Amino acid sequence: MMNFHLHLIVLLPVVQSIVSGPNNQLTEYYEVKAKGANFDWISGFYENQSKEHNNFSLYLKVNDRFPLYRNDNGKWAIGTNKNGAGNVRSTSTGMPAPPNKGGWEFWNSASKSWENDSSISVLPFKYPDTYRLEYFRDDENVKKSLEKSYLVGDYEKVANLLENGVPYYVKPEPDLIYLFRTETRRWTFSSTLRLTDQSDKFGFMYQERMKEPAPREDLPWKLKIGKTFVTTTGLSYPSRMQRPKKKKI
Repeated sequence: MMNFHLHLIVLLPVVQSIVSGPNNQLTEYYEVKAKGANFDWISGFYENQSKEHNNFSLYLKVNDRFPLYRNDNGKWAIGTNKNGAGNVRSTSTGMPAPPNKGGWEFWNSASKSWENDSSISVLPFKYPDTYRLEYFRDDENVKKSLEKSYLVGDYEKVANLLENGVPYYVKPEPDLIYLFRTETRRWTFSSTLRLTDQSDKFGFMYQERMKEPAPREDLPWKLKIGKTFVTTTGLSYPSRMQRPKKKKI
């Protein structure tokens, strides 16, 4: 399973489907992950731009606009522009789609050499069928806030319906709670899909960054404790369960 730690809270995509094939023309998003502070800039979702570079699909990171593309040398690369500036590339040449887990290297400016990094993964993204929110520790303020708002539990994807352009999730009991992207394009937990009142425009818990197609695992959330939203950090996805100085590169 894929563990999503919200400080002391864990959000688990219970079923995660991986889409792959001989080419990436139909892949809408890739999700890039990497460990270590040096790779913070590449982690996130990359969106298909419906255009090509070197005859292969060009992807841009949501918000930051860093490209994922196949460069002039036939390697897949993540850089600061599609013309080849960056410091992460695939080890193999001529692949029709980015390699998934492994097969990536980065430019070490200290040693002035390319080094393999097994922590880098580039996976086609598909929305999970279920998210599960859990809490395992003893912070009383967090526990009281979660209990009061009934946030802990399973959130099922609503079939064939979108909210603000993306799928949304529902936990029906004991109180109806939604996990969805708001009109301001922030991912939020709330008891309503219409957050228009200024006093409650963020629901019970939300991510501040906008436009992301799904909750970002490496970004902080804000949890409502009393009348204040408290920023939480320490997000990670240790595992995933599947079903059926810059350099020219």
